[in-house]
Amino acid sequence: MISTIIGPPTAPRTGQALPPPVPPELNDIDQEILVALREPGGPTKDMWRILNRLAAESGAGDREDLRNRRREYLDRLQRLIRLKVVVRVRSGLIRLATTGDGGPTGRKARRRDSSGPDMGFTVEGCSRHRKTERRAVFVA
Repeated sequence: MISTIIGPPTAPRTGQALPPPVPPELNDIDQEILVALREPGGPTKDMWRILNRLAAESGAGDREDLRNRRREYLDRLQRLIRLKVVVRVRSGLIRLATTGDGGPTGRKARRRDSSGPDMGFTVEGCSRHRKTERRAVFVA
């Protein structure tokens, strides 16, 4: 029986503590977006209403200036989404991220297949190209 295993000196070390993650640097536009998301009216907000309102409040002069400001706000919002500070709820809706959203760890929730959780049943006779009778069979 082996009680201790020692790796070669060239083997990579494991178990070392990683330094804490560096919080993202936020500029003035990022702060404006986050303040707009914290405003009352429910947790989810319409992304384009926020961007249009912030661009209009920035004092843009003509249409081109307004369009450029809107693009600048959109770029910063997309950065916040990539950093997982802001989360897309569905098309056009965003909200601030919470602790259960996967966070900046980069781990994603595992997808379940379309059949749902495994309950000990299998489906026999399935075929993509032929119509066959499907029946559930309990597997012990």
